[in-house]
Amino acid sequence: MNRDALIVRQTAGKIVAQILQGQGYQVIENGSFYAALEAVDAALNDLDSDTKSDGNSSPSLSVVDSGATQPAPQLATPPASSNKKQNLWDYVYTNPGAVFNNLGDQRAKSGGGKGPDFKFKNSGNPFSGEGLWADSIPTSFNTAEGVVQFATQMEALESLKQRLAA
Repeated sequence: MNRDALIVRQTAGKIVAQILQGQGYQVIENGSFYAALEAVDAALNDLDSDTKSDGNSSPSLSVVDSGATQPAPQLATPPASSNKKQNLWDYVYTNPGAVFNNLGDQRAKSGGGKGPDFKFKNSGNPFSGEGLWADSIPTSFNTAEGVVQFATQMEALESLKQRLAA
């Protein structure tokens, strides 16, 4: 690789690290990091060339625990809703590391205050600074794999708490 290609690859790595921050080592083990790295690298290279490369033409390889290699999974984007609040909840459910969990905090509504129970961090996400209150949690979330449905708001909140603790 020439120097320019190495700089582009390093920049792609930094972008992907920002996108996936807080999700732990599982993103490396399950291949999400490598798939995202290939997609971002291809997009950056496309910006710099007259011909577009096909990021999905040959699957990238990722390392798994067994030491064997396998094709990295392709990233999917969750379906977008026209409801902004639903989009916020969907993002929290799929990216639990993107928010501060203020449940029970004295300043949060759940702790007797008026502030949000979940506040989006100010970096690495499209909803920086937004807040959500637990009493407005929906009973379903749109994810890349499909819709995750719960019978009650309490069940949805318990599931979200588990995802935040992981």
